[in-house]
Amino acid sequence: MPVREWKMGLIRMRRCAMTKVFRNVEFWVGAVMIGLSLFVFWQMTRIKVMDSRLFPGITGFIMGVSGALQVAHAIQGKSTALFGQTKIRPFEWLLFVILVCMQPLYETLGFYATLFVLAFCSSVMVFKPKAGKDWRMIVIYDISLMAVTYACFGLFLGLVTPEGLFL
Repeated sequence: MPVREWKMGLIRMRRCAMTKVFRNVEFWVGAVMIGLSLFVFWQMTRIKVMDSRLFPGITGFIMGVSGALQVAHAIQGKSTALFGQTKIRPFEWLLFVILVCMQPLYETLGFYATLFVLAFCSSVMVFKPKAGKDWRMIVIYDISLMAVTYACFGLFLGLVTPEGLFL
């Protein structure tokens, strides 16, 4: 009889642990990232020009690996962010709205100019500059980021990006 009770207790512990994993926000974010990476790979098969598959392929791979790591992190119990206990702060909502608003600007401003605006807005929100020196550092950082991005995508990989009024 004690063996049976021990087995029942073990089953209850496993069930409780799995319930905790399924209530973990990081588990579901990772699962969605894996799903999105699979969607990117599926969409990538519809691209006719082989060279144009490189960027979505790299992006899908990074998303899939990141999602798998988040799922593993949640299953190991290293993340304790449970639904109902995790709140999205106004700052995070504002970053999300900025990200959504950037999409229509790609065709108007171009890829690199839009990416600069996104990086600048994100930097200002994260670093909250107060003095002129802080503002200069943010602008220098964002311009450097655009230079590296242009060098990687435009020069080294030779990818065509959406063009607009600016780069």
